Amino acid sequence: MTKILIVDNQKMLCDALQIYFEGRYEFIFTRTGKRALDLLKDPTVGIDIAVLDIELTFGISGLETVIQARKNGVEIPLLIWSARRPLRALVGNLGVSGFVPKPLSLHEFDLAIREVVKAHLLVPSC
Repeated sequence: MTKILIVDNQKMLCDALQIYFEGRYEFIFTRTGKRALDLLKDPTVGIDIAVLDIELTFGISGLETVIQARKNGVEIPLLIWSARRPLRALVGNLGVSGFVPKPLSLHEFDLAIREVVKAHLLVPSC
């Protein structure tokens, strides 16, 4: 099963993802970029994909988290989501694998994850 780190401060959104995709994806949730970086650096966690909200409320932004993750050598696919459409243009420049617009469509989220899995030929963590 593909293990996805979700970095977002909206608990209801995280709960919805957990319920809707139960049995299809395994999720780890965190509200802060700092905790996300800790999880991404730990190979024993086995994260396959990370999805980050650009506008995190606590600590460093999702954008800064992406930049720091890449500086730290994190090579897994990173996706960003945001209500700010102009950020879509930044995706390629940041080493980001995709963009998911908010408000979130569960169907669009699923398609974005499937595209990344296919593009990166990911073998989900066991």
